[in-house]
Amino acid sequence: MMRLVRYLGWVTLLCLFAMGSIASALELGLELLKNPDLEQFSESGAPESWTVNLWSTDATVQMDTTTAHSGEKSVRIHAPAGARGSIWQYGAVKAGHTYRFSVWYRTQKDLAGDAIYARLYTHSPTVPWDYSWFIDLNEGDFEITNSGNLHVYGVNTRGEWKQLTATFTLPADIPSTRVRVEFFNYRGLTDLWVDSFSFREVLQ
Repeated sequence: MMRLVRYLGWVTLLCLFAMGSIASALELGLELLKNPDLEQFSESGAPESWTVNLWSTDATVQMDTTTAHSGEKSVRIHAPAGARGSIWQYGAVKAGHTYRFSVWYRTQKDLAGDAIYARLYTHSPTVPWDYSWFIDLNEGDFEITNSGNLHVYGVNTRGEWKQLTATFTLPADIPSTRVRVEFFNYRGLTDLWVDSFSFREVLQ
């Protein structure tokens, strides 16, 4: 009976994806990220609980109080020619459980190429991502890279805030205990803003 109830629950979930109402219908667990709304910053201007990666001295990651999706602050990632920057954090996960990741982002000028993306990968240990983990492949613009990481690509928003999402179920036998979530401005030649992260278990 429990297997039948679980099956019917996932059928309902897939129907909600098809109707575009998944975000409001999902019952989600506690937030797995610290400082997901990017409202807390250190004296240096870096978001607390997040690691900043810069692959060039020209790239910057800074607090911005002039625009935000929620609250009063966001993070602005500047990546001029040849530069890239990101912020990342780990979320604890369990094998066989379902999770939903989301993040809001904004561009003003158009970024070059595939500069806008979130990256997720399993950790402790690392296991290559698989398309069979997704609840719905039409939820986003997904790519699994040669290294086994998941990329969720965004588009230029020209002043609007837009959301990236990914909902997936980890295999029951996966040994990984963490997922690293990261957001990039990858050589976009201009500014990119990010805010309102979320990484939660789907309680179905």
